[in-house]
Amino acid sequence: MPKSYIKTEEEIRETSKPLKLLTSFSTIEDFKENLPSQTGYLILQLSDDRQHLYYGILFVSKDRKFNYYISKITFSDYMREKL
Repeated sequence: MPKSYIKTEEEIRETSKPLKLLTSFSTIEDFKENLPSQTGYLILQLSDDRQHLYYGILFVSKDRKFNYYISKITFSDYMREKL
């Protein structure tokens, strides 16, 4: 890799707060403290066998209450082929 790439990568690792959050090993409570109020998040994960799609929605209210909605979709053969 060019030296400029390596230098840029090091700067990002040292100064990027989101990257530090993703690479640090902290509790879920510590992670939740860093989420801004009045935000929502959609999380999608495909199972290893591609039979199911898991999805979750997280809402952080103005008064820092967390609401979760989690569900699973089972794919038909047709939908799996399209995927």
